[in-house]
Amino acid sequence: MSLIFPPQTLRSRRCLLLFLASTISTSGVAVALVKGNPRENGHQPGLVTQKPSRSRVTLGTFKVDSKGDLSYELSIAPCADKECSFQVRLLEGTKVLASLDLDWAKARGPARKEKVDESSGVGDPLQPESQQTAWSTGEEKENVSTVGRTIRLTPELNGLLIDQRAGFDHLKRHHYLFVALEKKLGRVWEQEEGAGPTWSTVEIANSGRDGSERILYFSGFRYPSDDQPDRLDVSVYRWNHLKNELQLKAPELPSVFAVIAGTYPTVTKAREVQESNACLGAFWVLKSDVFSELSAGKFVLAAVSYKGPIAARKSESVMSCDPHSVVSVMRSSYGRTEGK
Repeated sequence: MSLIFPPQTLRSRRCLLLFLASTISTSGVAVALVKGNPRENGHQPGLVTQKPSRSRVTLGTFKVDSKGDLSYELSIAPCADKECSFQVRLLEGTKVLASLDLDWAKARGPARKEKVDESSGVGDPLQPESQQTAWSTGEEKENVSTVGRTIRLTPELNGLLIDQRAGFDHLKRHHYLFVALEKKLGRVWEQEEGAGPTWSTVEIANSGRDGSERILYFSGFRYPSDDQPDRLDVSVYRWNHLKNELQLKAPELPSVFAVIAGTYPTVTKAREVQESNACLGAFWVLKSDVFSELSAGKFVLAAVSYKGPIAARKSESVMSCDPHSVVSVMRSSYGRTEGK
């Protein structure tokens, strides 16, 4: 049986098709007709907008060892959403053996290179690793800066250290260590800052004669009150090749070079001096007890570094900034000891 439409109905259908074609061609929006029964697929009848898909963005590749074909890849994973995952993949040539997401922050928008600075959490507290490449995504409070670098855990094994900074007005940092063992990828170490005026950075330091390296993790909290000193902790981590795990070095206290800008009887007095001298803005108000070379029971304005030359340059810059400043540099074990 054939169906016959009245002329008015045919004209109406032609007008509708012409209207839809005109709308599609002029709007610039990608659309697709839903096939089959759209209600069964959770769609409404008619036209639906297709979401744009982002391809993988490789931020860097890093050798697992100097001889083999294994490598770490730091990238932004493909996604069809506004937020995309940062990801570490273990590659053998071009073959993907494993992948793990960085779940602390997401990438939003295109990735662009930027310089590492004091807020990045990369390198010595007094001298960030400016030769490293940082990748920035997102704007203002959605901004995430990411740096990947290798650390020589043993002469035959490199780990991938990743440092991220997120935020705008209130910056936070997060640190990861990924290690490939027997062609398996593991996240073996992770540090996250807590709430409040926190700060952290990770320095890579030589560990022994075999050329292996260790992690120096500096983390601090700047108390906003005038009656409490700041907190600055230094932790040293070393790879145990017998157990294949990262271990906190103990019981030895780490050795640092401290730039000391005066000793004071109270926290309040130390903060008064700091607030009156812009050259000391990056210093910490610390208990003298944490330095093995100082007498206990006082408070100091101090900045610390793993390297003597960096501490010396900081001392010179303070004296150049304020010729009246009395600043000294000393090497000292750092941390709290029993009975002091």
